[in-house]
Amino acid sequence: MNSQLIKGLISNTSMLLALSVLYSVMPFKSFKYKQLRSISIGILLGLVGIAIMASPFRFSPGIQFDTREILISITGMFFGLFPTLIAVILTSAYRIFLGGIGAISGVLSIIFSAAIGITYHKYRLKYILENRKFAWLELYFFSLLCGFGVILSTLLIPQADIPYIVKSITFPIFAIFPPGTIILGLLMLNQHQHHITYNRLVESEERYRSLFESNHAAMLIINPQDGAIIDANPAACEYYGWSRQQLQNLNIGDININAKDILHRDLELAVSKKQNSFHFKHKLSSGIIRDVEVYTGSVKLKGEKLIYSIIHDITEKKIAEQQLKESKERYKVTLLSVGDGVITTDRLGNITMINRVSEEITGWKKDEVIGWPVKKVFNIINEYSRLPVGNPVEKVLATGRIVGLANNTLLICKDGTEKPIADSAAPIKDNDGNILGTVLVFRDATEEVAAQQKISYLGYHDSLTNFYNRRFFDEELHRADVAKNRPISIIMGDVNGLKLANDAFGHMVGDQLLKEISNAIRKSCRKNDIIARWGGDEFIILLLNTTSDEAKIVCDQIKTNCAQIKIAGTEPSISLGYATKVNAEQDINSIIIKAEDMMYRNKLTEHQSIKANTINMILTTLHEKNPIEQLHSHRVSNLCKQIGQAMGLSDPLLNELGLAGLMHDIGKIAVRDCVLNKTEQLTAENWNEIKRHPEIGYRILNSSKSMSHIAETVLAHHERLDGSGYPKGLKGSEIPLLSRILAVADAYDAMISDRAHRPALPQSMAISMLKENSGIKFDPDVVKALVNLLGYE
Repeated sequence: MNSQLIKGLISNTSMLLALSVLYSVMPFKSFKYKQLRSISIGILLGLVGIAIMASPFRFSPGIQFDTREILISITGMFFGLFPTLIAVILTSAYRIFLGGIGAISGVLSIIFSAAIGITYHKYRLKYILENRKFAWLELYFFSLLCGFGVILSTLLIPQADIPYIVKSITFPIFAIFPPGTIILGLLMLNQHQHHITYNRLVESEERYRSLFESNHAAMLIINPQDGAIIDANPAACEYYGWSRQQLQNLNIGDININAKDILHRDLELAVSKKQNSFHFKHKLSSGIIRDVEVYTGSVKLKGEKLIYSIIHDITEKKIAEQQLKESKERYKVTLLSVGDGVITTDRLGNITMINRVSEEITGWKKDEVIGWPVKKVFNIINEYSRLPVGNPVEKVLATGRIVGLANNTLLICKDGTEKPIADSAAPIKDNDGNILGTVLVFRDATEEVAAQQKISYLGYHDSLTNFYNRRFFDEELHRADVAKNRPISIIMGDVNGLKLANDAFGHMVGDQLLKEISNAIRKSCRKNDIIARWGGDEFIILLLNTTSDEAKIVCDQIKTNCAQIKIAGTEPSISLGYATKVNAEQDINSIIIKAEDMMYRNKLTEHQSIKANTINMILTTLHEKNPIEQLHSHRVSNLCKQIGQAMGLSDPLLNELGLAGLMHDIGKIAVRDCVLNKTEQLTAENWNEIKRHPEIGYRILNSSKSMSHIAETVLAHHERLDGSGYPKGLKGSEIPLLSRILAVADAYDAMISDRAHRPALPQSMAISMLKENSGIKFDPDVVKALVNLLGYE
């Protein structure tokens, strides 16, 4: 091999290596259009091929050799059809331009090398890239094919030169082509892989940049070391209210309101990928604090490990969640604290919740029954048939409608007890109307049923005596008025002195009087006799299969039993009458009228003596409770008669005056002992109670004909001439004379007598006080008569 050949090969090889370097630095990706890029690559390769052919080594005039085949074949392998075709055209044109006997052969070797390279590009390049370990072997065989192509192309050279040329090029082709091809191919493989990687990186960066810039979610790039914000997308700028430049000058700590140590911990968690989802509170440029959900990931840019954050505003979501939580909590608290029992179930009818009231009603505890079928806890039967009642939860799940429970339903509790209940069950549905479960609301109706029974009872009974009422008696009377029950007797009774008892002792004593009379009647009658309270103080008794004589025996027994009763020192009594229906022609209502007439006749004969006796008993009771009042009453009675005699009153008036003096404080029977005997100063309430006694005394006395003539005198004995008295505030002559006399006698004796709250006053002081109030409170004539009577002129 001559020095010229070696020099040419070295020159050509250098250009081939320059191709590799040029390929690695040419920014082909900067071309906007693919076709323009392919044309540019093809032209560049063609120019390199021309440069190679411009430095050939010649074997003889018109016959020269170079490494363009390596260039063209490698071009075909790595750049494909279009760039290679351009390079072939340019290099072939240049070879033809050079001329010589080897021009056709040279063009053919270019075409043959290009064909082999393009074939490898289509069928083998991918395999070679994936199996780099054996790439050199592929390139070796590739170079041999190209070498044979060059040798074959020499056959077009004139015959006289073929042996010489073949002999001259065989060694460089098979000794120099393979290593040159392998070295260039490996370099190109590396560069090709580099371009692929670079292109992918560029595409990735473009995708990232496009995603970063156009994403509607706010995105930040953060340095985990110091928390500096490296970049922010437009959405972040819009969300936070700062420009990109402003955000890049901020630290994540300027936005995240967490403490620095917590923020540093979260950055470490994000970098280590131990956590990639966070909930923070971020501050906007306006100062408003928003709840955000941040998704993080690590990214490497320019060799630096950074964090990218995707920020979603979840303020409304958090508010909605809080509202939902509060709503659920309210729902739960409501169900747990509601006064009714509440049980919720799932769609299979299994218990999911039971409140405290349900536990109390059923006897089952929450921890025992969660997950149980509701019918195991809510076991219900009909009160009368004792048969199981259809479970309302099952009905709701089957129909999807609200179901109420029938009346007369009993719940069998855990301990076997039975309770009347009222309830309803309703479906729990989602927004699409699908049934998620049920809610069962029920209450213990024991008190309600008892109240209804009581109402029903009171509809036919008297609440005070527990006897039947008039409504029931009327209905029962017509049912009982049949032949098999005759003779039918009816007893009518009227309690004596009830109004007097109410006036004297109050309505509580009056009610007690009615109860005691009722007990006396009940003890006197048979079990099947129908007793009713006919009116306020009237009773009626229906006695079936009872003769008139037997009815009289019952009346006598009632009177006997009443005679054994004593209330507030009085002996209650009742006036009775009876009548009997013997045959069908008699009207039952006329029998009632006959019994009532007999009762009123008896009452007329008994009434006055009973009332007078009652008044005397009231007075006796008062005096027994307070002996001081008894002595005071007798002294006032005597003093009244003495004043009346001094004033020249007639004997009848003197008798009336004496009786009024004896009875003037009978109304104090209604005043409590603790007030009458109080030793300390009386309160306004105490005085109001005491000041009622003239009115009460009036009603007591006015109830009896034998006492009614002194009722007005007693009523007005605390009236004063100037109108400052009570109860009516009468003035001067409006006050009866006997009342004016009684007032002076009462006041004088009260002053000179010991009282619970003060000792007696001297007689002279009492006379002095009467004189001072003469003409103001007391009648001057009466005071003068008393003063003269006592010898104090």
